[in-house]
Amino acid sequence: MLFDLYPIYEFGPGTWQDHAQRIMDLIPDSWVGDTAKLRGTGVLASVAQGVGMLTFQNYFAARYQQLQTRIATATDTNLDLISADLFGGTLPRLPNELDNAYRVRIQQHISPQATRFGMQLALQYLSNLLNFTFAIVEDGNTYDCMSLGTYGGLGTLGALGGALVGPGDVYITIFYRPPNVTSIIQTTIYAAINACKPEGITCFVAFVQHP
Repeated sequence: MLFDLYPIYEFGPGTWQDHAQRIMDLIPDSWVGDTAKLRGTGVLASVAQGVGMLTFQNYFAARYQQLQTRIATATDTNLDLISADLFGGTLPRLPNELDNAYRVRIQQHISPQATRFGMQLALQYLSNLLNFTFAIVEDGNTYDCMSLGTYGGLGTLGALGGALVGPGDVYITIFYRPPNVTSIIQTTIYAAINACKPEGITCFVAFVQHP
């Protein structure tokens, strides 16, 4: 998987001569004498060396392709292709930007989508940049409202709620001090929420000024 965090298992390839010797070792002893199977001697050894060179090259070609299936190990133009797939060309490589620097930028722009956790990460990232705090309250979530959720208490129609219309709907309160939250910043926050929120739910967003 592209986002797999586990390392790719790799065995030591050795040299092309090692590949040739492995081929020689697979030939039954009853077919040829010991002298014919010595490395670097005779026609059989020459044939094995030719085949060993090809398998050695194929190993590294396959290894290269395998590395390109992970953001953590992809290189060259493959990183550009990954960025284009994920972000539609909105996160191009900077002039003279090396693979590792570009890889970090790609990873920083990836966040879970269609989840409450994704909304939390996006808002936390913005809050660090724009100096605001926030709270997310989901009426049906017992971690938010315990048993005081739907139709009373702290949830729907209650102190922290207010007529939620469906399961999974959330209230998001942005706490700010003026003039920190402008109309442009509000638009940025709305866009971040819409990009990460689960489909089919409504997010009620309120901007509350700190006293």
